[in-house]
Amino acid sequence: MKTYSLHLCDDHPILTCSLAELLGKEPFVQSVSVSHHIDELMLALETSSIDLLLLDVSFKGVTVFEFLGKIKSAFPDLKILLLTNYELSDVILEARKFQVDGLIGKSATLEELRSACLSVLNGGDYWGKFQLSQEMIQEITPREREIMRLLVNGKTNQQIAEELSISIYTVQTHRKNIKSKLQVEGVADLIAVVNHYRLV
Repeated sequence: MKTYSLHLCDDHPILTCSLAELLGKEPFVQSVSVSHHIDELMLALETSSIDLLLLDVSFKGVTVFEFLGKIKSAFPDLKILLLTNYELSDVILEARKFQVDGLIGKSATLEELRSACLSVLNGGDYWGKFQLSQEMIQEITPREREIMRLLVNGKTNQQIAEELSISIYTVQTHRKNIKSKLQVEGVADLIAVVNHYRLV
């Protein structure tokens, strides 16, 4: 099995070292290095060969998006998996702007983190509950896409019903089907999914 070099950057030393120890036991992992500050991270990237960076979204109130552009510019081929305590829908759109390879919540299981790392290392991506298959996307009907577009644009059920000349009950039924097919709970998650997969 091919093995890889991982680097963890998080400003919580206990969490970082514990996670590094767990990942270091995985058969696909050759080595795991850690850093707790962005300066340390940049030095590690400049002096080491790193296949995958697991990077915390927030450092003492400062979001990683303030310096992620610099990292991507200096190391365009680096694979990056973001770690977050926030709701994934809150940061997925920002993450996509910087073309990172994935996003995973810190509440994820070790098994999920393993799957996320392997997906990214093998050329894929990973977006947690926003991970949709082509089959799931193909199940969406043209009418459902139309309603998604209106929902994303902030329209209410009543406004959608009036614009499409259908009943509110029909709109509610379509919304229920959309949520089921895309495995989302609310409008915020729906917006994140729609924008990430460019469904409308």
